[in-house]
Amino acid sequence: MAELDGPRKESTGLESHRSVSPCKLAYWYVWLFFKYWFGQLRLEDYGRGEFAPDNIKAYVLSQEMLMETIFRGPTGSCKELDVVQPRAAAAAAAAASAGVVPNVAADDVEGRQAKKDTPEGQDVTRVIRGKRIPGFVILQCLVCFGLWLIFTLAMATPKEETAGSRFLAQAGLDTIPGLEDRTDLRWASPDCEDLRLQVWRWLTYQFTHVGACDIMVNVILLLLLVGPMELRNGTVHTAITFNLGVLAGACVWFINDAHNVVVGCSGGCWAYIGMQLADFIVHFRKRNFRIGTSVLLSLVVGIDIVLYIMLMPDESSFGAGASDSAVNLQRFSVRLGGLFMGILAGVVGGGVCQQCSRNAKRVIMPMCFIVGAAMVAYCLLWIFIFQAGGNGAPLNVWESQEKLPGWCWYRQIYNRTHINEYAYECVRCGTQACINDWSSRGILQAVTAVSCQERGWFYSGR
Repeated sequence: MAELDGPRKESTGLESHRSVSPCKLAYWYVWLFFKYWFGQLRLEDYGRGEFAPDNIKAYVLSQEMLMETIFRGPTGSCKELDVVQPRAAAAAAAAASAGVVPNVAADDVEGRQAKKDTPEGQDVTRVIRGKRIPGFVILQCLVCFGLWLIFTLAMATPKEETAGSRFLAQAGLDTIPGLEDRTDLRWASPDCEDLRLQVWRWLTYQFTHVGACDIMVNVILLLLLVGPMELRNGTVHTAITFNLGVLAGACVWFINDAHNVVVGCSGGCWAYIGMQLADFIVHFRKRNFRIGTSVLLSLVVGIDIVLYIMLMPDESSFGAGASDSAVNLQRFSVRLGGLFMGILAGVVGGGVCQQCSRNAKRVIMPMCFIVGAAMVAYCLLWIFIFQAGGNGAPLNVWESQEKLPGWCWYRQIYNRTHINEYAYECVRCGTQACINDWSSRGILQAVTAVSCQERGWFYSGR
């Protein structure tokens, strides 16, 4: 039977009693992985490394033998241990066959107690016994999902639309009467009112979501990725890191996009994708369930990206000077900001660099802190000082490279005499004077920025 800490094998005779089918191995691997992922399974007695099929077989056989010989009560019910060493299971089985009531070895009990007496062991014990609950994750899920559901159900449905179409609409904090368009993330209003000083938007946009799919994906990310980290790091640490991810997502949006209105808590969720990814890479050799962790992270990231691309509204507006690669980056501005902040926060305060040497910590952790602070500082400088539009209107870094002015208002205009006799043309402005000028030149109609980009801008504020 294989030990759980590596390729070494020790014959105990346990394999001869029964076998484990591949389906059962797969089931137990998934079951044990999620118990381990959510902090309900202790593996310190097994060493470190990938939980291979031989390890699963050893665990299953040891658990079944112990439950059948030791922990079957008068009523036939079984009480499961946290984790039992295979050697102890073999000893228990041998003792039971000899008619002796087995017990775990005294030195093993003392070793377990010694580990529980350490700070790390006490932390693990608190998680296993359920004394720590993911309070922030539960509150965040309830607030985000509750706001979205309440105001989705309260939303009036036009007669020409089906009742189910309301579940595709935007709802949440930003749809509360009196708060409409006051809590989402935007640089300027559609009429070019400057909103840069409304800094609460940089955090409050996380409480509004677009459609059932958007909110459900974020709730799943919160439960799968943020919850386990909160069990390890605590509620206060988790709340601060999550909101730093939301703030970093807003910062990258100001620099990389600046035009689309943004809602949702994806920045905070992706901060914990970054933290989990950093922790997985740094501790790869010593991490249990490497395959399961790789599959889980790949699935949640892939599903979130695919659904976001599929459900992103067609009227999304991107800079005129942006290339295809730039547009792809603009689509994921908030997620990229959260991911980057999550990696930095994981190294600085999330325990990712816990196994690093003291000299490495003295270099890596200050550098990560400086990089994160520099990112936030550059964001603020870009918004209030470096913004190359010159007119205070939204401008992203891609448009700045094309020497374009900022813009926040766009329409299609028809003037058969001075503009185009046969078709509407697209114009955009970044100042009130420009808006007044073009409003008096012809017939104006609403239009999507995407349509204008495909057709080309007749006037772009130059």
